[in-house]
Formats: sequence, structure tokens, C-alpha cells
Amino acid sequence: MEGSGRKRLVVFILLIALILAGIVVGLVSGLTATPVTGLLSSALSPIQQAMNNAKNRVLDFYAYVNNYEILKAENEALKQEISDMRRLIRNAEKDSKENEIFRNQLGLRQKREDFELESAYIIAKDDDPYSNIFTINKGEKHGVKENDCVIINDNLVGFVTMVSWTSAEIITIIDTSSEIGAIVSRTGEPAIAEGNYVLMRDQLFKLSYLDKDTYALAGDEIVTSGLGDIYPPGLVIGVINEIHAEDHGVSNYAICSSRVDFSSLTLVFVVKNFDIEG
Repeated sequence: MEGSGRKRLVVFILLIALILAGIVVGLVSGLTATPVTGLLSSALSPIQQAMNNAKNRVLDFYAYVNNYEILKAENEALKQEISDMRRLIRNAEKDSKENEIFRNQLGLRQKREDFELESAYIIAKDDDPYSNIFTINKGEKHGVKENDCVIINDNLVGFVTMVSWTSAEIITIIDTSSEIGAIVSRTGEPAIAEGNYVLMRDQLFKLSYLDKDTYALAGDEIVTSGLGDIYPPGLVIGVINEIHAEDHGVSNYAICSSRVDFSSLTLVFVVKNFDIEG
């Protein structure tokens, strides 16, 4: 019985295959369909519809995947374009800022014809929390010497402490090892501008040895005195923020801020030579 059932199933499948083949041949050759083929076509219509629906879903999915890949590629291209535009804007802003610095420096050179300046870029900054030191890309090869002062516009940045053939190390005015002869510009009162570890973290410095009865006020500008042979006179060190009495009561001191943003500084000028008389 089992073998006979299998034979009937095979015969049925072959019959269906032959009828389908006949339908195909009839359609291809343009023959008129027979009642049997018509009946079979009606019976197979739901299957054909299901197959068509499946085919359409497959085509829709393929189109979705294809469109997704296209959109993804376009999105990546747009991201790259935006990144390129942002880079161009940053470069333009940097160039604009540097051009402004050079223009200001040209104005200073016209006022201080005795200055021999060398422009330099900062290539490294010291991560030591107890110091404020950076390295520039100019050295002995470019005429830079130890103790040359470093400025930006007419603002004092610091001085050269170590020099190699193509680079130099700069100690800034807010570094704890910095001491500069200073004058309160408005009153002419002498003092010492010096770095302080606590103040350095906020890019501030201390102005020591002010008179007990000082006439200095918040907002007064502090400039270099020109004493010694490192700093030309009249360079701006900073501005007084507040004044306090020393604990010993003999003198006052001021907390001052520089006009230089040391955290974002990228370009400086080394004063290689100057007239000490200003």
C-alpha cells in the first residue's frame, strides 16, 4: 500500500508538471487554452498571486537596501564635506587671527624701531602643574639667544631660558620662577611682578613690594621697568585686579592678570635685540 501510494503521488506530480508545461507551451505558442488548462490556471491563480507578491516584496526589499546604501554613501559624503568646510573655516579663522597679530606687531615695530623681532610658533607645552613653560620652533639657527624676551603685540609673554639649534624653551611671566622689574604705569611706582603657584592656575601673577600707602588702583596697567638687560621698558605685563596688605604689614601686593591667554597661545615674537633706553 505504501509503495502504491508513493507511485500515485509521483504520477500526480508528473501530471501537474505536464499540465503546467502545457500551459507554458500554450502561452508561448499562442494556442488557445483548453478547459483543463483554464481550470488549472484558476486553481493555481492564488499561488501565482502569492508568488508575485513575494517577488514584489523581494524587489521592494532590494530597492530599500539599494536606496539605503545610496543614502548612506551620500550621508558619508556630506559628513566629509562638512568636516572639510569646518577645517577650512578653522584655518581661515586662524589665518585671520594671525594676520591681525602680524598687523599689530607691524604697528609695534613702527613704534619701536629698535626691536629686532623673530616670529615663532609654539610646538610644545609643559604639562608640569608647577610651571608654565613652552617650546618654540626657533633657536640658535634663527638668532634666538638665552634671556631674549618674548612678546605678543606689546604684551610680555616671558623669556628664553634654554636654546637648541632649531628650538627654544620659554618661561612665561606667570611661571613660579619668573621675577620681573615692573612699574605701575599711572603712578610710576616700582614693584616686582612674580609668578605664584596658586595664582598661576588661573593665569594670574603677583605684584609685590607695593608701598604700604600705594596709590595704585584696580585697573592700573603694569609695564616693564627696563632695569637689567632682559626686558625692554614699557612692555605691558598685565593689569591690577585687586590690592591687599601683606601679612607683615610693611607693604602691599596686588593680584594681576595678563592680557595674554597662555592656554590658547600659538604664535609669539622673540625680541632678539633692542635699545635699552627704549
